[in-house]
Amino acid sequence: MEHRWENSVEARLELFYNGCGTGKVSNYLAVTSSKCGGGYPADSYGAVGLNYELTPLLLGQALFISNLVDQSRLASLNAAYSLTDESELVFNINLPVGKKPVGSAVKSEFGAYPVSVNLEMRVYF
Repeated sequence: MEHRWENSVEARLELFYNGCGTGKVSNYLAVTSSKCGGGYPADSYGAVGLNYELTPLLLGQALFISNLVDQSRLASLNAAYSLTDESELVFNINLPVGKKPVGSAVKSEFGAYPVSVNLEMRVYF
């Protein structure tokens, strides 16, 4: 579900069932090594997203994803600045929350992710 208000705020709520995923954390490695998983090891996810046009050239975005199998979460905060009609500069921060791996044993999907900060330039053609 999503809705966009006149003041340019856009909100989204998503539930995702991944038929190739698993309902057990112990099966994550098998799912991610198969061609079917698509990078999502669990079978159930929920997400809430917000976008807001801060200026005509600057878009702010926040996305909160929850793995409903292992209860790990990921917050992604983005700022996209339009440089030209075909390019933009994007600043991104990803903040994961979840049980950290113990040795090679995965305890949660997002708990295995590092905190990351990215700056990228996107060019479209």
